[in-house]
Amino acid sequence: MSGISIIENAVLKPTKREVAEQWLGYFEHIGSYRFVDPDGQVGIESLIGFDLDRRLVQMPVTYRSAEFDAEHTLTTMDHSVLGTRYVSNAMGDPVAVREYIRVILEADNGAQRSDGKVSVLDVRGSGNREEKLTLGEVRILEATRQRAVGYVRIDATLRGFVLRVPHLLVPENSPRLGHNISPMRLNGSVVMSPKTVLIAAELSWHDI
Repeated sequence: MSGISIIENAVLKPTKREVAEQWLGYFEHIGSYRFVDPDGQVGIESLIGFDLDRRLVQMPVTYRSAEFDAEHTLTTMDHSVLGTRYVSNAMGDPVAVREYIRVILEADNGAQRSDGKVSVLDVRGSGNREEKLTLGEVRILEATRQRAVGYVRIDATLRGFVLRVPHLLVPENSPRLGHNISPMRLNGSVVMSPKTVLIAAELSWHDI
């Protein structure tokens, strides 16, 4: 398990739905999945909801107490417990990208919520659960809302990577994907349809 994500009973201004709608337009927020920063400094969350066409979509973000990179900052949020939080595109935040890569490779799952609620999207990596890898610092060379390109040292090997976290959450056999699915990926299922496997992220790499 990725760990336990501490959920505060806080008032947020703007709300997560309002943050998402600033960038996505209409967004019916229904929940999220989370990962845990091992150093406890960065909140990592992918907001899940429906768009205007009732398609299931995600928006991966991070929360920090200070701005990390203005290029990827989406907005600030007033958190009644933690104070000002800088909300950023997760694809531009190396802490989030590193956790996506680790979860995929180690066949880990999403974080457990401290409030006991179940995450709306149950995610799990496709890798080897018995394999515990040593991941170095992630360097991001290019980032968009749905993709991060960079490099990371995995054990003793420096590897270039492309991490894709699609906006649309579609089944693994959907023609909307338009490409062959990477064997290294993050699968997800929603509580409304637990037998349908959705593609939440894909990872590809090459040795440098």
